[in-house]
Amino acid sequence: LAAIGAPEFLRRFLIDGVWLGVGTVATFLPIIFLFYLLLAVVEDSGYLPRAAFLMDGLMRWLGLDGRAFVLQVMGFGCNVPSILGTRVIRDRGMRLLAMLCIPFALCQARLTVFLFMADVFFPRPWWAPGLVVFGFYLMSFLAVVITGLIFKRAYPSREAFLLELPPYRSPSLSTILRRAWTAMLNFLVTTRVFIVVGAAAIWLLTHLPPGAVQGSGQTIAERIGNLLQPLLAPIGMDPALTISLFFGFIAKEILLGAMAVIYTTSEGGLGGVLADVITPLQALSFMTFVLLYTPCLGTVAVQLQEAKNRRFVFLSVGWSLALAWLMAFVVYQSCQRLGIA
Repeated sequence: LAAIGAPEFLRRFLIDGVWLGVGTVATFLPIIFLFYLLLAVVEDSGYLPRAAFLMDGLMRWLGLDGRAFVLQVMGFGCNVPSILGTRVIRDRGMRLLAMLCIPFALCQARLTVFLFMADVFFPRPWWAPGLVVFGFYLMSFLAVVITGLIFKRAYPSREAFLLELPPYRSPSLSTILRRAWTAMLNFLVTTRVFIVVGAAAIWLLTHLPPGAVQGSGQTIAERIGNLLQPLLAPIGMDPALTISLFFGFIAKEILLGAMAVIYTTSEGGLGGVLADVITPLQALSFMTFVLLYTPCLGTVAVQLQEAKNRRFVFLSVGWSLALAWLMAFVVYQSCQRLGIA
């Protein structure tokens, strides 16, 4: 681009915006391939129906069945292929309810953020970071329980839970490799445009109008952050953290890098900068919000693909934002009243 004399703004847009979107899509591909590879092994071996049967009693309380539990656990790796896996549920009401619950699973991308921030803000005693992260795993299960109990009447299911328990057998290597490869390519084809456009839009928000300097409050993203400040102030979010959440909406994998850009530091020095500008309580509230609000554009795209209903996708995004704000509000305000800063 430099060799052909492309303007600097265009170069930055194509590299930091569009190419970032392509890279974001690419980060999902290995996870999706491994997910379907392992899922194919479990299915072909005959164990998956047995795991679903064991958890059916608990999941019925939430309006789901045992298959939804298996998919929820798979969501701790990545929400996207887990939502794709809801195809095994034939009843539409139960499928939609499962797709509402799965995004609350603490995926590996969010786990990276939590491990980083827990180590920065809760380093002592030695067991504190692990306890904080474990607490967020429990919170993710609590969010699933709340969602199931609230929406199970809106998405009732009349499907009987019938399972064939096949005999245990050795999986076919060629079959599981072919299935995993096909599923990975299907994800790439169906979501690439949505994610790339979203990533480019976020970049434009942080660099327009032309000539605006980040940190001056002049960019569109900073104006949005200031506009939302009255809404997010009760949960301890300042404008900089609000802008970070915009980047996290693309994919949680780039959240730490985005925060490094916002706070004008390298990703390696981000921990020291964050420790100086935000309190541990703000960090805890931020982590709560990151856990519960929409995981990524890929999840939204797959929900739209599987549900084929825009209203449902809007409901899912709106509910996750509302629950994230409510839980962060409870965490932040209760800790403040107890004098925990």
